[in-house]
Amino acid sequence: MESRRKFLKIGSATLLLAGPSGYATLLRILKQEPERFLHACSTGDLESVKMYLSKDVGVLDLKDATGKSGYALAHLGHHREVGDFLKESGYQADLHEAALALDWERFSELTGNETPETQTLVNADHPVGGCAMWAAAAGGAG
Repeated sequence: MESRRKFLKIGSATLLLAGPSGYATLLRILKQEPERFLHACSTGDLESVKMYLSKDVGVLDLKDATGKSGYALAHLGHHREVGDFLKESGYQADLHEAALALDWERFSELTGNETPETQTLVNADHPVGGCAMWAAAAGGAG
């Protein structure tokens, strides 16, 4: 309870000191954070990615307007070191992202035994740009 009160006291003071125009600026900056993290992923800016992740591990779950994660953006931009860092930091790639990253262990873990459902999933389009086969080709397979 004490920490909540302290947070509200400090947070309220900051907003009051910022005034009407400062509040709008603060909101604009906070809204840009996700875009900046995703941009850092897509351009391979590992230091910025590390900084954003150290501030908030929740950035791992961010997606851009088309549904691409930072992990997918890093691999689509051929920035494997950023993708590897995100994975080491706890990001769980989905099926298509695993194919894009050529992470066959994760891909096999997600597909399991072949069933009609897994066939449908593998062949489904994904925000990375296409089906799982397309994602693997984009990642450099074959």
